[in-house]
Amino acid sequence: MTGSPGLPASLPDGLARLVATPEGAAWLARVPHLLARAVERWDLELAPPFSAGSASWTALARPRGGRTWRWVLKITYPHPEAAREADGLMHWHGHGAPRLVDVEPDDWALLMEAVIPGTPLAASLWPTEQALRTGARTLAELHAVPLPERHAFEDLGATTRAWAQLVAQRAEAMPWAGADRDLVADTVTLLAELPATTTRRALLHGDFNPGNVLAAEDEHRTRWVAIDPKPVVGDPAFDPWPLLEQVGDPFAARDVPAELARRSAAVAPLLEVVAWRVAAWSLARRVESNLWLAATTPAEQREELELPRQWAEARAWRSTVALLDPSRA
Repeated sequence: MTGSPGLPASLPDGLARLVATPEGAAWLARVPHLLARAVERWDLELAPPFSAGSASWTALARPRGGRTWRWVLKITYPHPEAAREADGLMHWHGHGAPRLVDVEPDDWALLMEAVIPGTPLAASLWPTEQALRTGARTLAELHAVPLPERHAFEDLGATTRAWAQLVAQRAEAMPWAGADRDLVADTVTLLAELPATTTRRALLHGDFNPGNVLAAEDEHRTRWVAIDPKPVVGDPAFDPWPLLEQVGDPFAARDVPAELARRSAAVAPLLEVVAWRVAAWSLARRVESNLWLAATTPAEQREELELPRQWAEARAWRSTVALLDPSRA
């Protein structure tokens, strides 16, 4: 696409929802201008934009007159979770993540290396354990990059303190959501306890679902890299939860807590953490996620959330915690 860049004819669901808010609609109206600035700044040619995306416009890019789509241009809708993405990519410098080529902070514009072929781990046909271990090894590569003494990343403990308040407030304010009081109490406790008791801190990905883990062919070998980070500093056991739930369907198992425990135990050694902490973070994150979904979903769409199922799955994580550490039963 060498002419005037623009929005895809059919916006991805994630971007289409932005039309519903004044801020989102205003940003969408600016996207063609932001793209034109990026094309001029970096002297680019752009391929048609990717159809997927929840809060950004992305497309393959190459130097003007070039023959290889070496880069990806990403223009992100400004929101706090993405504020440190460029800093995270610079920190990892290609270790488990794409290399950052350049950034324009004022436009929330990133130019980074393309991940080719970019097949997501979510699309693999591997056995569950192989997919989990591949994801965990990618996480371990991210976590292994040493933190500098000084950095601008938020501390996970600050994030979870805010979550704990919201969990308690939302459970109280939304009795229709059916939150289990004991689950809520356990979650508030864990969100305070887990950050304070970690023995190791790393820069975390923050959204490590298998759709964000992509295959890159590099000198006749395949490596895996994670995209779309939401970096915070804290306990490495925080990161695996989306991977554990979204590789296959652990909740279809005959014994769900045993399956979740098996998955937690499979990834924990690769991350140099204990399986109990992986499960405990998964419980806390699942409860927080359930209440976030309930709070942010329009009333007419609440039935689609299947909240009884969501709470049953959260209780399965609580049983998993007890399996891995009977003292927590």
